[in-house]
Amino acid sequence: MVTATSDGVAYRTVVRSGDLELMANTLKDGIGGTDGFRPHDLLEAALAACMNISARMAAAKAGIDLSETTTTVRLKREGEGAVTFECSFSFAGEVSAEQRRMVADAVANCPVRRTLSRGIEFSFDRK
Repeated sequence: MVTATSDGVAYRTVVRSGDLELMANTLKDGIGGTDGFRPHDLLEAALAACMNISARMAAAKAGIDLSETTTTVRLKREGEGAVTFECSFSFAGEVSAEQRRMVADAVANCPVRRTLSRGIEFSFDRK
């Protein structure tokens, strides 16, 4: 579970999960700031982190060293239609085409991507 709490500065929010915390913020119409992740940055970060971890887990299982792995995610949300996550990954070291396909499959099937690909519903407690 994640909790977001305002800290008294316009739009700045402390996001906590257990003992971990990060800062979120946004700048809109001259109000707010840039001293934290924007909310959509956090959505991109969740997917990029999951893909990166999935690539390294699959590689480790296959005995491949992917210690330097980079995953990039960009959320495109123009217009009224579906949003698109543009994703890419790269890693240092020599790997065969077959090994690269295996890692790419793990990246494409990471748990966060699978979650985002399902139908989404929201339940609000409106106390």
